[in-house]
Amino acid sequence: MFRTFSLLIICNLLFSFKVTDLSDGKLSLFPNFSFTGMFDKNYQLSDLKGNYVLINFWASWNEESRKMQLKQTPIYTKFRDQTFKEANGFEIVSVSIDTEPTDMQLALKKDHLNWANHYNEINAWEGKLVRDIQLKGIPANYLLDSKGIVIAQNIEADSLEMLLKGFQ
Repeated sequence: MFRTFSLLIICNLLFSFKVTDLSDGKLSLFPNFSFTGMFDKNYQLSDLKGNYVLINFWASWNEESRKMQLKQTPIYTKFRDQTFKEANGFEIVSVSIDTEPTDMQLALKKDHLNWANHYNEINAWEGKLVRDIQLKGIPANYLLDSKGIVIAQNIEADSLEMLLKGFQ
């Protein structure tokens, strides 16, 4: 009974957000990129392999994208130290397309985001990462599996939480 119920929930989740079809030529393996985390620590996205990773694209001037991240804060707190069947944990990387780094920093301070991974694509819509993934607008997000493969796009906070529960 519980397995059937869990399967129904997962199926429902699959239809409530865009799941990437890896056979249709869309983005499958998310491109690696370098970024500076909190306390000026340098990272590459590949450093986070082994974890589920949610990559958020946002800007300080875009209220909808900031609200999206605020809704993810309790989810990050709940799952960051959890282990999953196929991953060691859960991480979030925020990618700002603000052209002024201070705009991003002020928004981060105001919003009290509790993850350490923040990147500013200062070239905004002309930035390499934005061009590589052909980002069309914000807010946008990509959920990566432990191998760095995109398994969902533009997932809402409640669906993300249910999906992560299902992965435990």
